[in-house]
Amino acid sequence: IPARFAYELDIEDFVIPNGIKKIKWYAITWCDFKSITIPKSVEIIEDSAFSNCEITDVYYKGPWDGWDGIKIEYDNEELLNAELHMAPPIFNKRIIKWT
Repeated sequence: IPARFAYELDIEDFVIPNGIKKIKWYAITWCDFKSITIPKSVEIIEDSAFSNCEITDVYYKGPWDGWDGIKIEYDNEELLNAELHMAPPIFNKRIIKWT
């Protein structure tokens, strides 16, 4: 997502499309949306990408360890302080039926 992509955007929820790998500096600034959905394709969130946004909820569409693998640079407190929602992990374990 390029710099200044969503400047002063006034919507409730913002969904980043699948396939986006980088969110550039100041890409989403001074926005009034409450939630953002981030696809598992995102690899880097540059400094100040979410500057001065009032984000309360982040929905990540990847696995738990995928979120930890995203390089999140400085001055993204609005993103990091929001409540993070992810799908629970799926384990490849055999199910045993108790009788």
